[in-house]
Amino acid sequence: MKIYVTDKYDKNKLSQLSNKSSNKSKTMIFINNKIKYQKIIGFGGAFTEAACYTLSKLSKENQSKLLNAYFNKETGLNYNLGRIHMNSSDFSLENYTYVEDYDSDLSTFDISRELKYVIPTIKKAEKIRQNNIDILVSPWSPPAWMKTNNNMNYGGKLKSEYAE
Repeated sequence: MKIYVTDKYDKNKLSQLSNKSSNKSKTMIFINNKIKYQKIIGFGGAFTEAACYTLSKLSKENQSKLLNAYFNKETGLNYNLGRIHMNSSDFSLENYTYVEDYDSDLSTFDISRELKYVIPTIKKAEKIRQNNIDILVSPWSPPAWMKTNNNMNYGGKLKSEYAE
């Protein structure tokens, strides 16, 4: 059995204890690698507009260093997942939606805004990874016209006619 210790005040974070070491911790977690509850499909982070914009302001060298730290299979964390927001989020440069007001048919659907910072960052990460990154797209807020308060911010609820 291998025993590891971690503590936010311990200078030996995630260090292995010898089997004969005494452990003064009151909480122990035992991991049985023969029992599986779910499959881990990977690890990653969010490609938000604000993060991608900020990254674009770094030198090319520093952009490369940062993206390699996350996505490089050999020298980085080997991230293989990413999350992006549909429409704007709290991590955007401003409020925006992918459709014009009251377009419930989505005929004006357009993600071209993401071509400026978000998609190029994902492409750079995939080039470093030398493989695709699986992307989860999730909405932060419906467009203001779909909400009871007519505002993307400050709460409100989805109007019943748009709930399905």
